[in-house]
Amino acid sequence: MKGEFDRASEALASFENAEPKASDSVRDEITAERVRLQMDQKRPTEAVDLVLKTRGRRKRLTGELWLLQTRALIALREVSLTKKQETLAEDVSKEIVTTIGRCDEQVGGYWSRRCRQMWDNAQTAQKYGVELDSLMQQARNDFTAGRIDAALAEYATAEKAAVKKSQAELAMELGFTRASILLDGIKLETAAAEFFRLSSEYPTMARAAKSHLLGTYCLGRLYDEKKTQARREAYSEALDRHFKDYPGDATINDARFLKAQFEEQRLQATLALPFYLQVASDHSRALDAMSGAARCYESVLRRMNERHLASDQLEREAIARLTTFLTTTGDSVDQWKAAHADIALRLATILLMGVGERSSANGASGASGNQSENPQALSEIARCQQAERWLVRVISFADRKESDAVASDVSAQLRRRAAPSMIVALAGGGKTAEAEQKLDSLSASPAEMLAVLDRLTQFVATMRGEERVRLARLQFQLAERLSARREQLSTAEGELLDRSLTKAYALSGQFKKAAELAQRVAEHSLKDLGKQREIAKLFDDVENPEAQTLAKQCWRRVESLTKAGSAEWMTARLAVLKACVRLNQFEEGRKLMQVTRVLYPELGGEPLKKRFETVEKELQVGKSN
Repeated sequence: MKGEFDRASEALASFENAEPKASDSVRDEITAERVRLQMDQKRPTEAVDLVLKTRGRRKRLTGELWLLQTRALIALREVSLTKKQETLAEDVSKEIVTTIGRCDEQVGGYWSRRCRQMWDNAQTAQKYGVELDSLMQQARNDFTAGRIDAALAEYATAEKAAVKKSQAELAMELGFTRASILLDGIKLETAAAEFFRLSSEYPTMARAAKSHLLGTYCLGRLYDEKKTQARREAYSEALDRHFKDYPGDATINDARFLKAQFEEQRLQATLALPFYLQVASDHSRALDAMSGAARCYESVLRRMNERHLASDQLEREAIARLTTFLTTTGDSVDQWKAAHADIALRLATILLMGVGERSSANGASGASGNQSENPQALSEIARCQQAERWLVRVISFADRKESDAVASDVSAQLRRRAAPSMIVALAGGGKTAEAEQKLDSLSASPAEMLAVLDRLTQFVATMRGEERVRLARLQFQLAERLSARREQLSTAEGELLDRSLTKAYALSGQFKKAAELAQRVAEHSLKDLGKQREIAKLFDDVENPEAQTLAKQCWRRVESLTKAGSAEWMTARLAVLKACVRLNQFEEGRKLMQVTRVLYPELGGEPLKKRFETVEKELQVGKSN
């Protein structure tokens, strides 16, 4: 350490020649010190030769000696490069790699990592210069030691040094590393600014698009933390900017996925759906994207059905896309992940969602015993059978995962979600006896049981004969179980139970009971346009005085809750006039018709006008009570 190399050499020689001879471990330490001495004297060739001689005597070297040989070879390479002896430098480089490999074999661990780090540092020093390499090494060392603030400052200094040396690619890498450290430290605002700065200052670099995406991701995290309008707009604008600036980059699929998640989170399933569907099928998030698409399809279709909007086209698209995805990416349950099972569950839900809905217009006539043969009924049975097949696969997947402790909760949840749908699928597919067995073992929340009851009700109008009787029995069996738990139901759930029971009574021909129950529901929801319309439609064509009186009352409420003269108001007025005919209230009907003609001569336009004229003729020929 003092630079007295001759005296140090003599001391080492005395150790080497001492009697008795030192042990092998002590001799290795003496050799290591001798190599350090020669390196301090700028004699790398002698240092390398000494280690090689030791290797000749010993089959294995210590990690320290492997490290010293690597250091000596690196020094020898630097001398060769200085003398412009490129061939020799290349040969030494190969020997360095071989040395590190032998160190891996014999020692590994700490010493191997130090050898590799030393070699990496030597290469970067050659490539970037001593000053820049020193800055980079210090930044890495500080980061490894947990001195994060110091590392951030040094990476920033190193980036500026790289820019001065016109090494833009390195500058981008250094800046990217710094921004990534900020992101890992959850300094999201600063990280976002850094990533966006990099994409702006180095727009032609390979990482420019990824930097912009990560900056956008940081804004998304900030919005998740605190959902303010300013943060929402910043995140949305950043996503839109990414689509505009990097349309052909691989990161576009990640941006689509983030955009879809963002819109779905805001309950904008219609906007989220196309972004989920645009994620490439070979992307790492393809499965998650299709799972998101399945959620959005289900949400949009449910909303359309609730609003009585035509959904056939979207429904066909959803079934086709989800079926194709499952058959091409997870044809065997053995290949499934939890997301595959989720997609299959939602596909089954969509298949069942439309069953019975198409017959709703004919539901009342079906309830009164006038159901005719309908090819659509066969189609609905086929849909239920297809849903059943997917549900069987979901349950099979859950059974396979049951032994996995981590996945057991997921398995239980899948079974819980699949059970109610299976009852509906079996019932709708004509397997009422099997549905009854499943119902006996059903363990579900009141809300889930209500959903089953509501869906079962839809099937009554599509069934015939004994199947219809058995299905009605199944409905009431479930309704009784729910009625026994009525105290556990919320007000909204209690109303849903009453509405489902009302439909069950009406579709099974028990109109008096149905009207009594529906009357209570209607009186509790005087300002609820949807419920008043639903009850009115249920009894619209039923040839029963109580039912027709209730339908008329509900249509009058619909009139009062809608804008006078609007299409919806005109439809309600037409229904009121029809009820007057069925109840033989011809005088009242004629007066209402006269007022309607005076106020709205066009009677709502075609085709409503023709329907008004038909009812008007019935009122004219009828006799008043």
